[in-house]
Amino acid sequence: MKIGHKFRMGLRAIATIMAVTAASPVLAADPPEWSASVKPFRIADNIYYVGTKGLAAYLIVSKQGAVLLDGTLAKNATLIERNIQSVGVPLRDVKLLISDHAHDDHVGALAQIKRDTGARFLASAGDRWALEHGMNRGDTNYGVRRFPPVKVDGIVGEGRRSAWAKSH
Repeated sequence: MKIGHKFRMGLRAIATIMAVTAASPVLAADPPEWSASVKPFRIADNIYYVGTKGLAAYLIVSKQGAVLLDGTLAKNATLIERNIQSVGVPLRDVKLLISDHAHDDHVGALAQIKRDTGARFLASAGDRWALEHGMNRGDTNYGVRRFPPVKVDGIVGEGRRSAWAKSH
């Protein structure tokens, strides 16, 4: 009789898990444009588009080095690096990475790009936890989408001079 009871309890647990899973939203595959290669181009003067067909990443070039704003998805890291180099900027000249917010489609590639360039990474104080743990905090309607964690080297904020500006 105990085996029967344990068996029924196990079936109930499985049924509960299946019901919860069935009610959970299913994440759709990323749109193909999010990883589609596009030829990088100059936007204005020293600002270049180095993202994919569907996700933006911007490179700002100065005498002190280049700044990359956003990195798109993790699987696009090599593509973004290739785009940076194709506009004539060696990876070693990328000195600073900045994210506009901590979602995988904006920061996923930054961990690899940071390793490959040696650049410092600046972000908002509110995004630090998510970036360093590799997951957004559930502030979206599509659930948690993990990405490679990336160490934040400095905090940017309104009215504050960044560590980059102080050193250059």
